[in-house]
Amino acid sequence: MQPFDPKIHLAFGPPLVRHSFTELGLSRPVTAPDVCYTEPFPLFSAEGVRVIRQELLSKKVLDKHLTSWPRAPCIISYHEETATWTYNMWNHPAVCEFFQSVLNQAGHNGYDPTQDCSNSLDPCVVQFGASAMNIDTVVLTHNGLIFAFNGLLLLLLGPMGDYGRWKRWILLASTLICWATQFAFLGLKNGGQYKAAVGIYIVTTVSYNLCQAFWQPSLPLLARNTPASRATRQAFVRGEVEEAEYVRRQVLQRNKLSNIAFASMSVGYTIVLSIAIGAAYGLHADDSTANNTRAAVIIVGIATCFWVLLGSPWFFLEKKRTQSLPTGQTYWSVGAKAYWQLLRHAPRLSQTWLYLNSIVSYNTIVSTKLYIVDGIANAVGIGLLWAAQRYWRIPTKPMLMVVSGFLLVVPVWGCIGIGTETFGFHKVWEVWAYNVYDCAAIAPFYAFSATMLADIIPKGREVTFFSLWALFGKSTAWIGPIISGVIIDRTGNTWKGFPFSLALSVVGIACIAFVNVPKARDQCVSWEENDPTLSNKEETESLEVVA
Repeated sequence: MQPFDPKIHLAFGPPLVRHSFTELGLSRPVTAPDVCYTEPFPLFSAEGVRVIRQELLSKKVLDKHLTSWPRAPCIISYHEETATWTYNMWNHPAVCEFFQSVLNQAGHNGYDPTQDCSNSLDPCVVQFGASAMNIDTVVLTHNGLIFAFNGLLLLLLGPMGDYGRWKRWILLASTLICWATQFAFLGLKNGGQYKAAVGIYIVTTVSYNLCQAFWQPSLPLLARNTPASRATRQAFVRGEVEEAEYVRRQVLQRNKLSNIAFASMSVGYTIVLSIAIGAAYGLHADDSTANNTRAAVIIVGIATCFWVLLGSPWFFLEKKRTQSLPTGQTYWSVGAKAYWQLLRHAPRLSQTWLYLNSIVSYNTIVSTKLYIVDGIANAVGIGLLWAAQRYWRIPTKPMLMVVSGFLLVVPVWGCIGIGTETFGFHKVWEVWAYNVYDCAAIAPFYAFSATMLADIIPKGREVTFFSLWALFGKSTAWIGPIISGVIIDRTGNTWKGFPFSLALSVVGIACIAFVNVPKARDQCVSWEENDPTLSNKEETESLEVVA
């Protein structure tokens, strides 16, 4: 007898109609979706039915397991050890996945509760707590709450990273946690493990965002210590270059490292995902939901292996470039005092705060990515813009303004889809076109926005302000998605969220336009001289010339 093969023995088709407890006037169980029963649906192919009959009606099974009683004259039961093909079939991940999708499918058409969510133009509604809610709203709300929690950690740990070895240890701890949780995805095999999947996803997201927040401050610290930067500073001290030229060269060094970092990241995940996609084809991911789930977690495992391989050397090679703890301070008290100084004297860094407000506006745009296309578009976009900046020696702010203008196209594109179904993210080709265009601008935006921040923050406060930068973005990812979700939920139209994103994008560009970079640099110099939570000025200055 041929071993069970889902491709041969299954022919699953989802039920056309599901009947809810609510529809039948019954109380819905608290721990179950609002699905009471379904209309009959196909599960086995003709060959699958033939093999089941062949085994269950065989002489060895009937002789050992056929019983009867008055209400059931013929029962075949307790046959697991004898009818091994049938037993293996019922416990195969593909069959379990099909039943999981039927029994736990809580989503239904928002206009007709008896229909499923197969029509992408209609709202898909799921049971969320005590009420039914649009599935987009549920996803956005969960992500918003995750990022809000992440923001609390950034607020607590950010200032500590400016002193001693804390930046290194926080980055190392969050990286190890993220690696562990991403490998934990390999234990997920079917939809019945969704609770574990949600828990792993939450911890992974929180730790990954901490990794980003504590990795990015390394860029301005490294940029001040490159051979070119040190040579430029020495030439400036000797009076061989004017201050304006010195500042211009320092800015270009920061942009160079930032663009190299983000371009390398884009190229890296393009290569990794190409390998992973090959593995997915080898695992026949398209053959069944179970295979697809298994391939997805293996892709995460492959990507994590590359991260471990390429990311580990940094923790052994990184040099201390943060300041020592001021006399009389503790690591836990200095953070509170640093925030008190920032809040108490906020007008002294008015330009920096204005720029942070622009980040609040931009981080509300949520997009779904086709990752391999993204990687190529990201690398190309960064390369072209960096080449233009280097050739014409353009400062950071004009480059960021140009990229921000490119990003306005996306919400405008989505707004068009409100009034028509022929354009505005309704077609498959638009998804591909969007990813190519958007990602050619989105990676340069991240690179130039990070460099812009590095240009206008006080020395010695890099980790604090990059943590605030991440916090502003994450808090917006909490507030923005909830507002967008409410709009989507009330209107039943996902496209109605785009005008909100467009409005915030315009506000973001306006904030960036009003930032006065020379004034911001003067404010930072004054802040460095007067902030009592910073180490002495000579020590922070020496960070520029000590490798």
